[in-house]
Amino acid sequence: LPVDAVTRNNLMEWQEAMASWNPKTLKVVPILAPLEAWPKDPCEPGALTAFSGGVDSNFTVWRHCQRQESPKFRTTSLRAGLMIHGFDIPLSQEGVFESAWQRSCAMLEASGLQAFRMATNLRSMDRLPGCDWGNNTHGIWIAAALSCYEPWCGQMLIPSTYTYPMLS
Repeated sequence: LPVDAVTRNNLMEWQEAMASWNPKTLKVVPILAPLEAWPKDPCEPGALTAFSGGVDSNFTVWRHCQRQESPKFRTTSLRAGLMIHGFDIPLSQEGVFESAWQRSCAMLEASGLQAFRMATNLRSMDRLPGCDWGNNTHGIWIAAALSCYEPWCGQMLIPSTYTYPMLS
């Protein structure tokens, strides 16, 4: 404690998405904590998105790089994409990841964005009880990876196949 407003707001939105997708098992709960002054040191402008090179991440880049305000969708100024080795492509497949990384760099650069990469063995945790990667843990691990860049980007985006209603 205290928590910064950006983190608190992002956690609240995360809860809204997860609760709307899993209404029988999850609900939004308030985060009651004193807020610290934010930002202490201003972040560089622009958002970072997780980027796998797939349809969802390409759509996220397209939507946020259009520079158009839409009454239907929120947009933000996108700055970069992060590709995470060990999520979609196992760590053991270095050549496969390198090829996908090169394609992702080209796609991001074509939209005027920087490309960042990271490697993690977090996916190995899906063997633990309660860590169902496909249904409820992969998103929070993506959020954790993106949060490593919080000092440099003020907002993080997680591409999604499914939409969700804003509950608040």
